[in-house]
Parts: sequence; structure tokens; C-alpha cells
Amino acid sequence: MARSTLLRALQSERGNVHELEAVVTSLQQNNSAIAEMVESRDTIIDELNNRIAVFEEDKVVLKAALRQLQKEIKEEAPRTQKLIDSVAEADKGE
Repeated sequence: MARSTLLRALQSERGNVHELEAVVTSLQQNNSAIAEMVESRDTIIDELNNRIAVFEEDKVVLKAALRQLQKEIKEEAPRTQKLIDSVAEADKGE
């Protein structure tokens, strides 16, 4: 009877070991999946940061172009006004 009790206890422990191994395998698979998701997320974040950097560079270039355009418009204003005045004078002379 002691032998059969020990055999049942051994079989029970083997069953417990198999269950624990299955749990460990499942957890390892979950960890692998999570690691892949984190890597994917990090890749997406890096890509977004790169795009943001490009947009920031474009913003700087566009601001510089706008300032240059505003400067040119300001420089052209007196000439434009002279042309308007000349046209107005010509219209009066007709």
C-alpha cells in the first residue's frame, strides 16, 4: 500500500510538472509576443519622430521663405506705388 501511495504521489507530481511546463511555455510565448509588439511600437515611434523632424525642418524653411517674400513685397511696395501713381496720372492726362 505504501508503494501504491508513493506511485500515485509520483504520478501526481509528474502531472504537476507537466502543467508547470505548459504554463512556462505559454508565458514564454506571451513574452515573445510582447517583445515583438514593443519592438514594432518602437519602430513606429522612431518613424514618427523622423517625420516630425522633417516637418520641423520644412517649417523652418517655409518660415525663411515667407520672411524673404515679405521682405521682397516690402521692397517692391514703393515701385508698385509709383506705377499706380503713373497710371493714375496717365488716366488724368487723357
